[in-house]
Amino acid sequence: MRQKDLLDDLVQHVSFGNQAAADATDYIAIWTAPIKCYVTKVEIVVTDTLTGADTNTMHLNLDDNDRTTELANKDFTVAGGNLVQGTELSLYAPAAPGKSLAAGDNLYLEREKIGTGLALAVGIMTVTYRGR
Repeated sequence: MRQKDLLDDLVQHVSFGNQAAADATDYIAIWTAPIKCYVTKVEIVVTDTLTGADTNTMHLNLDDNDRTTELANKDFTVAGGNLVQGTELSLYAPAAPGKSLAAGDNLYLEREKIGTGLALAVGIMTVTYRGR
């Protein structure tokens, strides 16, 4: 990779498997920064539609390297919306320059079960980043 390329947007994908409604809260995808970088966008795409609910639902949370800071979240309540099959959900889109990570730092995608939960289909977390 040329140094000039590090200034362009780079994209990596991390897949995750099916999550049953009854599955406990857990980290379902982990992305490791290959270089020191700024994360400029994180998107989610799933293979089946998820319809939000108010009592028994789930949240998707994006946590930083030490898992103590939630960078972004999406709550799938009736008001919070749905996840449509094959449609990108923008989970994280910070102001420039984005979240700064060292090479080897991780971002964690957490599925948080609320009540009896909601099922989540197979999907992909897409991370867009830029070298720094």
